[in-house]
Amino acid sequence: SFPPKTVLAYSWDHLPGWASDIAAGKGKVFVTNGYGHVFEWLPKQKNWRRLPQLGNMSRVAVAPDGSPLLVSHREGALWAWNSSGKKWAFGHGAVNDVGAGPDGTVWVTTQGTVRQGFDPNSFWQRFIQRYDRNKLGPDGEIWRKKPGGRWEHIPGAARRVAVDADGNAWDTNSAGSIYHWTGSSWHQVPGWASDIGVDDGKVWVIGGNDTVWTLIKGSEKWVRVTGG
Repeated sequence: SFPPKTVLAYSWDHLPGWASDIAAGKGKVFVTNGYGHVFEWLPKQKNWRRLPQLGNMSRVAVAPDGSPLLVSHREGALWAWNSSGKKWAFGHGAVNDVGAGPDGTVWVTTQGTVRQGFDPNSFWQRFIQRYDRNKLGPDGEIWRKKPGGRWEHIPGAARRVAVDADGNAWDTNSAGSIYHWTGSSWHQVPGWASDIGVDDGKVWVIGGNDTVWTLIKGSEKWVRVTGG
């Protein structure tokens, strides 16, 4: 553990470009920008490569095979980009955010509630009901899909979601509360966050005034990370 008020100083590299969302996994880094374009970081070239035919995307996660999972801004649909470069619909409707674990478990938060009588496991049916977004609440439902399994509705409501190595979700809601799925229920972790990410066993959040914090492993204490 660290002494109270410890601040970790990381060495940050300033990369070209700008982004509204970012995801990393399997040695890959993807970002979306304010125009909805999707880019992949090329370490050797030290630059970004725009993925063709992909636009209007707002959120991104990395699938176990290193491909991006994307949420489209207008449709609220969840898309996957496969190795042949073709995009295919994973589900349509009011998806808000997506997270994927290295074990293949995918979690999504929504912008509304699931339409009665619709099966989200049907490939061609709309996953989430289309709502007048001006009437939507700040938090949506939570859904999980294990490898080879079907979509399951998980109790609770959240806005942002990330997934750890065990396939369990970490999420935040509109109040900034932080929760961790233990496998059977939600456990609230002290702190406040506007966004959350998990990688290599570490949990990271964006706190107040856009500060960066990381959770001390095996505890419920956050340490501020500076240097960026």
